Amino acid sequence: MTDIEKAAGREAAMTLMYKYGGTHIYVPTPDLLERFPQNYRNNRLVQIVGLEAAIEIARNLVGPMGSKVYIPTAASFVRGCRRLWVRDYADKFSLSETARRLGVSERYVSQIRRDLRQEGLIE
Repeated sequence: MTDIEKAAGREAAMTLMYKYGGTHIYVPTPDLLERFPQNYRNNRLVQIVGLEAAIEIARNLVGPMGSKVYIPTAASFVRGCRRLWVRDYADKFSLSETARRLGVSERYVSQIRRDLRQEGLIE
């Protein structure tokens, strides 16, 4: 989701994930969106994020013919965020406190910390 978030902002990315996560949506070319906006009023992407954000997403994600873009589920996004939070909390909170703050088990936090150590992202 990072590409959509970079192109159109976090709110647009989150809205897309909650409404269409786990599916593909059609994204027209930016040229078509700019030249014929009236033709794309009913496009899912345009309806959710608006025309300007849809154009930015199209500029960053589609080829010359438009394409279907996979929208990840919100759960996969949250998992990625948890990794970042565990990394950020590593020096600040205990294992138990980190688990409580994130609403996950201590075992899950331990697994993430182990992976982050192996990747050299925490000590």
